[in-house]
Amino acid sequence: MLSSDELRQLVPAAKQGDEIAMKQLCNSFKPLVFSFCHRQTLYNVLGEDAENTIWALFLEAVANFSNSAYERFPGFVSRHLANRVINIFRHNALRFQLEQLSAMEDDSEACQVPCADDLQLLLAKLSLSQELGNLPVQQAFVLEQYYCHNKTINDIASTLNITPRTVRYHRQMALEALRRCV
Repeated sequence: MLSSDELRQLVPAAKQGDEIAMKQLCNSFKPLVFSFCHRQTLYNVLGEDAENTIWALFLEAVANFSNSAYERFPGFVSRHLANRVINIFRHNALRFQLEQLSAMEDDSEACQVPCADDLQLLLAKLSLSQELGNLPVQQAFVLEQYYCHNKTINDIASTLNITPRTVRYHRQMALEALRRCV
C-alpha cells in the first residue's frame, strides 16, 4: 500500500490526467478492486462486466476525492466502492420490480420475475453464504443459524454445547470480520 506522502503526490497528479500516477494508483489498489469484482454475488448481478464496473467506480473515487488528508484515501476508496456496489444492487432490484409490474400487465405468470424484496433477500443470502466461507467454522455456523434459520442464542448454545455468552462472542467476532471485508 502507498504511504500518505506517495498518495499526496499521486492522487492530485492522477486527477489532472497523469497516466503514470494513475497507473501507480491502479496497481496499488488492484487487490481491493479484485476483492470487490470477484465476489460471486456481484458477478451474478453484473456478469463479466463486474471487473470493468468496479474499475470505473475506482476511477470515480479518485476523481471525487477532495480531502487533503491523504492517509484517508484508501478508506474513502473502499467506502465509495462498497456504497456504489450497494446502489447497483438496489438499482437492479428496482429494475426487476418494474419488469414484474410490466409482466403483470400481460397476465402471464410465466413472465413474472421476483419482486425487489425477493431479490434483495436472495442477494443477501448469496452474499452471506459467500462471506461465511471466509470465516472460522464455528463463527460461520453461529451466523448461519442466527440469521438464516432464525435460531435463538440459547438454541445455538445448546446445539454447540457452549454458553450463550460464547455464542454472542462468536457472532460479534464474525460480524466484525465481515465488516472488515467490506
